[in-house]
Amino acid sequence: MIPFTKHLLFFLLLSSGLLLQGQNKNLFDYSHSLRFADYLFRTEQYELAISEYERIVFMKPDDFGSRVKLLKSYRSLPDLQRAYLKGRGWLQEMDTFPPELALEYGRILLLQKQFPVLDQFLMHPGIRLDSNERNSLRLNSLILQRQFDNAEMLLNDNMHHMPVSELQFFTQEIETGRHLKQKSPVLAAGMSAVLPGSGRIYAGDWKDGLVSILIIGSTGFGAYRAFLKEGKGSALAWIYSGLSFGFYLGNIYGSYQSARLNNIKKIQRFEKEVLHHISSDF
Repeated sequence: MIPFTKHLLFFLLLSSGLLLQGQNKNLFDYSHSLRFADYLFRTEQYELAISEYERIVFMKPDDFGSRVKLLKSYRSLPDLQRAYLKGRGWLQEMDTFPPELALEYGRILLLQKQFPVLDQFLMHPGIRLDSNERNSLRLNSLILQRQFDNAEMLLNDNMHHMPVSELQFFTQEIETGRHLKQKSPVLAAGMSAVLPGSGRIYAGDWKDGLVSILIIGSTGFGAYRAFLKEGKGSALAWIYSGLSFGFYLGNIYGSYQSARLNNIKKIQRFEKEVLHHISSDF
């Protein structure tokens, strides 16, 4: 059943029930709009839910629960930029941020990696977060910035007040991040300069390394054979030499890039675990 039909049936059923009970027939007042918005949110129709919650927040600015669900709808799409701008606008107009709303906006800042903005946000006098919530946001921020020593100090200072599940997660992520093995791009390039293909093997690209050894070795050997047979005037020898030298230089650069890209992939996999924890409403 297409979403439009589902929404139409929902409205028809709702309006029929109201008519039978003799209740208010205005389906667009606050209470009915809230019920419909919550239905859209529960059924993960976030784009439609956003339109409803925007209208609800306009009608009743002190409905902080709807503000939270509005930000969560943006985050679930995901549309983090609009969520960030929406929260920033509220921060400018509101004296206080209730705990649930502050925590949700803090998550969005983390997911966008707005670390300086998060630090300023947590220092705002109107942010009503308890110590565990503040520490969770700060720890996630420090881990994503790979400031593991600072994260460990903060964790040790607050470990007796932190839920066991949170303590285990942060302890594990700090250790994982600290021991994340990375390859040196400069060393990889240097190794391939000495022994073609070895830098790629060092970087973890075994297949590319072996192929590089085979290609450079075969073209180099072809050049050697041609020079040996026909002398310096051999066109074939110079062609082989040019190809071999080109592959040699390309392999040095490729080894550097291979190590660099593999490091990036490792960091991204690590960050993905932390970001998943943030998105799962810690």
